[in-house]
Amino acid sequence: MQLYAFDSKGELTGARQAFRRTNYHCLECQGIVRLRGGPHRQRHFFHVDPTPFCRQHQKGEIHLQLQSYFLEHLPWGDCQLEYSFSSIGRIADVAWLSQKIVFEIQCSPISAEEVMGRNRDYQQLGWQVVWILHDHRYNQLRLSSAELALRSSPHYFTNMDSSGVGMIYDQFDICEKGLRLKSLSPLPIDIREIISLESIQSSSSPLILFKERMATWSLAFTGDLISSFAKNSTDEYWDQALKMEKLFYASSRSFKWRDVPAKFWEKAITRPYQIFFRFILEKMCR
Repeated sequence: MQLYAFDSKGELTGARQAFRRTNYHCLECQGIVRLRGGPHRQRHFFHVDPTPFCRQHQKGEIHLQLQSYFLEHLPWGDCQLEYSFSSIGRIADVAWLSQKIVFEIQCSPISAEEVMGRNRDYQQLGWQVVWILHDHRYNQLRLSSAELALRSSPHYFTNMDSSGVGMIYDQFDICEKGLRLKSLSPLPIDIREIISLESIQSSSSPLILFKERMATWSLAFTGDLISSFAKNSTDEYWDQALKMEKLFYASSRSFKWRDVPAKFWEKAITRPYQIFFRFILEKMCR
């Protein structure tokens, strides 16, 4: 299922403007697609002869709505869907050509290795990847391996539904040992406005998450944690964030009697057993 295709002139056409019984071409595989839809079903293109190698007909409605969102909000002609990078064998969900930014939309599970591989491949060509993670799968209590890997890379979340209602947002949170322990309300971002980090002084903020991002992220967008804190660091939202961090890290450093059994088990039983077991294996392998 897809919402956009190329017409006979090679121009991008939306399903809302397309005609029935007319051949169009898939953005990815260039195969023939036609219009489908009706009063009770969203208009979309379908492959006349589907190929298992094309990702377009495998994508869900939410993924397509997000691609459509970028196409509608970024400058017309400067935004390309399913943009091919043949030299690295990659196809970007959304490419902002003049800014050399790739937006990768992720609604399904993905490994940390694949995430870092895509980042590395695009960066070799001088492109920055910004990940958009859907909160049906991500932004939960337990962080996926992909989310853990992306803590040091630009990424945001979205709650957009299959009808296109929702937003792309950032948030303040505290994550520890693979768990998202605390978070504040979403910060809607404007993907049309990129913020230069050179004009922001990280040393002026006591917020740990802010400093971490300033040290590892390469860009920001209007409305996200970096830009909104730089502009409104004295408002109620950031007062809550600062208090939350202060209380959390103060309590995490304090001694707790309930931790004694676990620490005793690790140091007095688990670790000596591991050393003894490793010694036995080494003796057997000689």
